[in-house]
Amino acid sequence: MSPVDNIALITGGAGFIGSHLVERLVEAGYGVVNLDLLTYAGNPANLSTLDGNARHVFVRGDIGDRSLVRSLLAKHQPQVVFNLAAESHVDRSIDRADPFIETNMTGVYRLLEVTLAYWRGLDAERQRTFRYIQMSTDEVYGSIADGVFTEESNYTPNSPYAASKAAGDHLTRAFGATYGLPVCIVHASNTYGPRQYPAISSAGWSRSWPRRSRARSIISPAAKNGRISIRCARSAGISTGTRRPQNRTPRGSPSSPTGRDTICATRWQATRSGACSAGVRRFASRMGFR
Repeated sequence: MSPVDNIALITGGAGFIGSHLVERLVEAGYGVVNLDLLTYAGNPANLSTLDGNARHVFVRGDIGDRSLVRSLLAKHQPQVVFNLAAESHVDRSIDRADPFIETNMTGVYRLLEVTLAYWRGLDAERQRTFRYIQMSTDEVYGSIADGVFTEESNYTPNSPYAASKAAGDHLTRAFGATYGLPVCIVHASNTYGPRQYPAISSAGWSRSWPRRSRARSIISPAAKNGRISIRCARSAGISTGTRRPQNRTPRGSPSSPTGRDTICATRWQATRSGACSAGVRRFASRMGFR
């Protein structure tokens, strides 16, 4: 796969959500370099539809391996890095938190460090259009008895998993604010669909579904005319339940009077009608998505 502008580096691309993202981008004509350590939730079978596809390069490895990530960036010259690699799920973090600290905090730091060095070596135009996208979780906001969270809500993580993801968010934002790296943080809510890890798709979801059931539409990332697109529809492959429908401009976004133009933060969401929220549309416009 030759270095071209429409190449994405996706970490955690053999997992549940990551494999769907990889498929969509490849189908849309993107070249995807897929870095995954294949831990408990990573499954090569999730990528079986891409066997033999020249637009998909799979590499087994760790986001904390600086040398490996540096070589992949130099070889493939991606224009966007999606970090979906993470130790996940609250119950697992309560049993043993060490892997969560290593991947979600230290691993994210090392990935950001190498990405920053790569970005600094790009020409001015490619620096302007480059993005580092950090996949986070609504767990960083803690628990709520009623109402909704917004991007202005305080971080109140209540588990080692949530705390480690919050730390990754803070590091990502800091690299944007301090060094100018163009970053974006996505706070997703509970996601379900094909290829979900079995232990989570049953008990884990059923416990949390009643208080998140107000929005059940599908969120579908796609691509069009060489640009990433966000579409909301009722018949795509992945669905996200959210308790925080929100049309507010995220703090730190280019249109926010208090933010830097290198920071944006939003969440992919859907309303009951299946239409994209105004916040998502603003996000897509700012990022050059259609």
